[in-house]
Amino acid sequence: MRNVHTRDTGITYTTLRVNVHKGCSLFDRGANGIICGDDVCAIYLSDRTLNVTGIDDHQMSGLRIGTFGGVVPTQHGEVIAIFHQCAYHPTGRSIISCIQVEDSGVLVHDRAIKHGGK
Repeated sequence: MRNVHTRDTGITYTTLRVNVHKGCSLFDRGANGIICGDDVCAIYLSDRTLNVTGIDDHQMSGLRIGTFGGVVPTQHGEVIAIFHQCAYHPTGRSIISCIQVEDSGVLVHDRAIKHGGK
């Protein structure tokens, strides 16, 4: 997804290293927001909503904003990652913005190993 429209600021995201494979969340370098799907657990859903517009004008309207948690494998074992102020789309996997995660101080290695990535 390319555009997430919301008026909120000061959002904090807590995430750690993820081994991405089929069925797991997608880290997307082009996304500028986070959409949580059925691969995480809703902790809190507000009554606020937002609209998302993506490639080829694909639109999702009225997505609720909330806080979500999920189990993430790391080099030190599994941890629970918490994502605040995210759009909720209850079907499909989550799309996580690399840019927002990096803004929280987390290093994202999203280049293929055979091309110099980690």
